[in-house]
Amino acid sequence: MSSKIRNVALLLPALVLATGLANAQGVKTSTGQQSTVTPKAPAVDANGLAKYWDGLGTGGASTNYFSVPPYITAPPNPQIAVGPDDILTIVNRTISRFPNPNAAGNTGVANPYNNPPTEYVWLDAWIGIPTLGPILCPSGTGSNTTCVIDNASIRYDQLQGRFVVLFTVTDVPAHRSNFVLIVSRFSQFTKCAANVPTCVPNGASSPLFTPPVIAPIVGGTQTGGVNGSNWVMYTIPINLSYTLAPTAAGNGVVGVTTTVATGGGTASNVTATDCGTVGGPGLPLTNGAGGTNRSCTNYYPTSARMGLDNDNILLTAAVLDSAFSTNEGNFPSVAGQNQGPYAGTRVVSIAKMVVYNGTALTFNQPPACTGNSPSDCMAVNLADWMASSAEASCSRLKDSSNTVCAS
Repeated sequence: MSSKIRNVALLLPALVLATGLANAQGVKTSTGQQSTVTPKAPAVDANGLAKYWDGLGTGGASTNYFSVPPYITAPPNPQIAVGPDDILTIVNRTISRFPNPNAAGNTGVANPYNNPPTEYVWLDAWIGIPTLGPILCPSGTGSNTTCVIDNASIRYDQLQGRFVVLFTVTDVPAHRSNFVLIVSRFSQFTKCAANVPTCVPNGASSPLFTPPVIAPIVGGTQTGGVNGSNWVMYTIPINLSYTLAPTAAGNGVVGVTTTVATGGGTASNVTATDCGTVGGPGLPLTNGAGGTNRSCTNYYPTSARMGLDNDNILLTAAVLDSAFSTNEGNFPSVAGQNQGPYAGTRVVSIAKMVVYNGTALTFNQPPACTGNSPSDCMAVNLADWMASSAEASCSRLKDSSNTVCAS
């Protein structure tokens, strides 16, 4: 696995927010009849203003992303989430806000080639120094080869009206790796700014993402972090505790087989415990009997995705097992460096009822959490492989009777 840290000028595709197709020739039906549909894209409003624009760089300075902070691997993975009043985009490590031109009271764009976001922030500033430094990246936050912020995505959940942001943060030298999940408190920030009764707890506030960061080293007091009136942030460990520590690459065991009551019956599953609450072993890393270095896995996430259903948010991350790899503890910056074998896909199920209400997560796992009163299975690790407590190919994990195979 290899990659380079670089700034790359890449155009974000124009955001087209209109129905219809721009086809001057019309559309022919299967019977050969010519359609009379009028082309509607790119669309304009009644005032002749456009409903599309080029995604712009930081602060609207250019029509490319050369000016954003360095990212880890190509491509930059542009993401978009469209809410009732706002459009949020993520490219590389910058999240931006644009007014939705289709929303009531909003107008179109006067110049599609110069439409800067109304607000934007880098993801590291959004996390904030108090969380990013001592918790997620204790080895330091000044280098993107040490504190790797990557795999960002964003969705708008139409079922319950929330913006949901997901990305990973990995401290390579400290062997820490976490999901960062940030959930909005509202669907309509502007309307909730008036403190109407339906906007809890106290209505939205400005700025949308985070106060302007003026670091203490230059006489300021702001150290970043989410605006708690608008967002709730959660860190969820990717690394897991070993039940049998490895002595060589790939021979550790993370999960244990358990039986869980479900649907009036019982089902077999693999249970794994998170690596504490910080996503990695205690520091300093020590070897030998009782040492911290092999108390937890050393997973390096190469992707992160989320899925939404009515009750849950499913987080996934394909991971490499860096334990005992030739490049363990270092960022893969040169061709041919080995970060370890593929260890499957980490899957975590998050209860919407918890995070959409801003409640703190507990990381109890079945079967223990199912017997608690009330049940507190809030962030459950899903797995079918004891060796890594991940989801992997069926042929690798299960025998002909569909039971979990030994590691």
